[in-house]
This record gives sequence, structure tokens and C-alpha cells, in this order.
Amino acid sequence: MLNIQQVTKRFGEISALNALTLHIQENQISAILAKNGAGKSTLMSLIAGLSQPCSGSIEINGLNRLDKKNTLELKKHIGFAAQNTGLYPMLSVHQNVYFFAKLHGLTHQQAKIRVEQLLKQFELTELTHRPCQTLSGGQKRRVHLAIAVVHRPKLLLLDEPTLGADIYAREAILNVVKDIAKQGTAVIYTTHYLNEIENLNAHIIIMDKGRVLHQASQRELQEKHNENAFYVDFTLPIAEKVAHILAHSTVVAAQRLHVKNHNNAHTIEHIVHAMGDFLPHIQQIKRHESSLENLFFTLTDSHSTAQPETVLVKTKPVMHPKKEPSLL
Repeated sequence: MLNIQQVTKRFGEISALNALTLHIQENQISAILAKNGAGKSTLMSLIAGLSQPCSGSIEINGLNRLDKKNTLELKKHIGFAAQNTGLYPMLSVHQNVYFFAKLHGLTHQQAKIRVEQLLKQFELTELTHRPCQTLSGGQKRRVHLAIAVVHRPKLLLLDEPTLGADIYAREAILNVVKDIAKQGTAVIYTTHYLNEIENLNAHIIIMDKGRVLHQASQRELQEKHNENAFYVDFTLPIAEKVAHILAHSTVVAAQRLHVKNHNNAHTIEHIVHAMGDFLPHIQQIKRHESSLENLFFTLTDSHSTAQPETVLVKTKPVMHPKKEPSLL
């Protein structure tokens, strides 16, 4: 669906993208993880056709993005929901979606049917005649996303689509994104919330300094780059006394050891056998699993040298009482 080869983009002496190569498949949700200044926004802009690269190639559904004669055809294939919601405030929800449907060439009857489908899919039916200026942030986000997919694009770019949405609106948006991908659309997704990426089971694209460092499924990243280690918890503060028994072990608390499993030298059975007289004081042994956040820090080698942007913040949802049946 999307093939980017050796794309470079410079702004004066600043290189935003450096020989970047990326491949996106149909039916795939791809989430970009990146620090500030890594080139994420520049990449989205190039794919959407809002700017041109200095060198390299971009191909979307077999069409050359850089060939101007393909511009109109590519507009049929690309949907873009930017951070800022581009809604006409005085127009109703229905009028906004209908207007953009007509801009994409749908006939009156096609637009009418499509708008009804989207209002139902995005749980906006009860807001049909409300002026967009009266909507909440989450409601505007859903209208904005409905407009982005009104023409059934084959490639959908979503730049923080849940920004300003509460927990109910966010859940509704994520469900729609998953449905869109199941229908064959390739989705490129950016977000401030790692739990959204996990919810979407998104393919991970890790960018740094204008390059794609890693591109894989969450499971593949975990299996390939997960720290191979164990945590051993004790019922008594004896971690320092036990540390010498196991190679590559570190005391992280009075009652906890961190044991690196170099070359798979340790198994749970091996640890249990090595404990000897200390065995009765073991509370639990568990394998360490790296989070997406830890993997990002490890793969970009940025944990101690740079502050990540808030895209790496993992939040705990705060539940609010429902105020209306539209999930907002």
C-alpha cells in the first residue's frame, strides 16, 4: 500500500528525514513512536502531499506521490485527520460530513447514504443537527474522523485522533479505527498514549533522528528485544545475602533480586535449585517483561540522554460518569 524509499527532507541545514525507508501493508494499523524532532510530523506531511521530499520516492497504491499528474487520483486514496479539527463551526454535524462527501465527488444520493452510515458508525446520530461549535472536544474528534474516511480511503493518516477526547469517546474512536483496518484500509497512527497502541495491537514503527530504526509487530519486538531476566522476591530482607549465589544478579530492594539471564544460563528450576537453604524464603520468581516504553528507551538509547515526548506516557484511565448515551 505505502512504499517509501530513501526519502530525505531538509529545512536549510537541518535534516528532518535521513534516507528514510518504510513499508505499510493493507489491513495494518501502524503506530509511530518517536521523540520530539525525530521527523514524525514531517513524514506525515510528505505522505499527505502537503510538502515534497528533497530526494527519494513515495509510492501509494502503486502511484508515484511525487508525480503531479497523480495528485487528483491520490486524493481518492488518502484520508488525513490532522491534530486540528477542520470543521465549519456554524454547520451541523450532518452538513459538515455531507459537504466533504460532495467535495470527494460523491453524488447526492451516495453522500446521503454514506453520511448516515458514518453518523451511526461514529455514534453521532443523536448529534446530527447540532452545530459543530456546540460539540465537546471528543464529539468534534469523531466528526473530524468521519470526514477523513467519508470517501473510503485506502490509506488513513491519524495524527493524535483522540486528543481532547474523554475515556468514552476514546474507546469509541479506537473501535472505529480497528473496524476501518479490518475493511482493508492501511492506518498510520500517532498518539500520546501507549495504552492506545496496545489496544489497537498496532504494528510499531520506531523513529529516531529522521530514520526508521525498527518496524515490527509488538510481539516481534518483545521477543527480539525483551530483556531476558528474572525477578526473585523474598519474604525476608535477604537479597544481599543471596546475590552472590546467582551470576549477574543485582539487589534492587531488600527483598528483591534482579537476575539477568545471559545466554539463557538461568531457568526458574535452576534458580530454585541454587537457593539451597534460602528456598523457603522465596515469595515468587517471575520473568521480567519489558513494556513498550522500556523497549523504546532501549532501542533508541535515549533513556539517559534525552527526554521523550509525551507520546511515551502510559496513563491510567480515569472513569467519569456517563452524561449522555453518546458515550460523552
